[in-house]
Amino acid sequence: MEFKVVVFSRYGRLGASSRLRFFQYYKYVNSLFGSVVTYPLFDDEYLTDLYSHGVRRKSKVIYSYVKRLFQIITIHKYDVVIIEKELFPYFPATIERLLNFFNVKYVVDYDDAIFQMYEESSNWMVKFFLKDKINVVMNNAHIVITGNDFLFSKAKFYGAKNVTVIPTVIDIDRYVQESTRQEVPTVCWIGSPSTQKYVVELKDVLIRVCLENKAKLVLVGATTSVGDFFPDIDLEIIPWEESTEAFIIKHSDIGIMPIASTNWERGKCGYKLIQYMATGKPVVASNFGANIDIVKNECCGLLVNSDDEWYEALTQLIKDRQLSLKLGASGRERVENIYCIQAQYKQFLKVLRSSVN
Repeated sequence: MEFKVVVFSRYGRLGASSRLRFFQYYKYVNSLFGSVVTYPLFDDEYLTDLYSHGVRRKSKVIYSYVKRLFQIITIHKYDVVIIEKELFPYFPATIERLLNFFNVKYVVDYDDAIFQMYEESSNWMVKFFLKDKINVVMNNAHIVITGNDFLFSKAKFYGAKNVTVIPTVIDIDRYVQESTRQEVPTVCWIGSPSTQKYVVELKDVLIRVCLENKAKLVLVGATTSVGDFFPDIDLEIIPWEESTEAFIIKHSDIGIMPIASTNWERGKCGYKLIQYMATGKPVVASNFGANIDIVKNECCGLLVNSDDEWYEALTQLIKDRQLSLKLGASGRERVENIYCIQAQYKQFLKVLRSSVN
């Protein structure tokens, strides 16, 4: 029997969370379960405006909300309902309550600590009226999917009935393991305009490492203005594109992921680390959150706590070729066993099968 699945995603394919948590699973859903219809709340044009200009057009937001309301009216046509995070950001969980009231099972997915957005808002009205919103969404869900153990524990704390962890993963077929060292030692960071602040905070260390080792720094997904923080080094800033990210990572030597020690970052799922590891690159990452579970210090990379440790770890990996190869090979193996869609799609399909209305 073929089932019909509807996904109320936050974004289209340009949005990393939507692409990785849903879109890449569709080939398995289509061949082994049924058909999928996706209703993104915000389209790629909205996301482009947000990343390029920092603009959220109110008219676009209003249009998106009205459109979603009409899409929800068709929900009875589908056998499985999946929601990314929430149906209407900054609105009460009224629709989610109604779905549960009318016995419509839904699956809700979280790959970050979105509850922080409400619980710790600087706007007293948001905090007062919406601090328990995600609690309500989780409690009314048939199944909650989380991207890491921290989010799993939060869902359990909020009283969610059924919770399962499915990490954010890559398609291993898109990533080729590469052990050849680049002519110029190359340190790679991949991210977005919203996360580039972390690499800027590390600028003094990165400049020192690059100058002392005649190394190159590659920043993928950062804005060109970031170049002002990295004078006098070999720097390349490359726009992010889905079609080229794996190729760029493959032609680097070390992947880095600095993050802040905040509750928001604790909810992140370490996807960039998984990308580096998939190509057999050793990683250096902040010793915090999901990074700890993914890297397993001195197994697939080095976890660090301070600028001095960042400097020592990067310098060590540039100079110690055998260590780099060992960590890189272990990282690739770990991705093949856990952090790829080929290892996780059966669990995703299991969730769908248990959520049929």
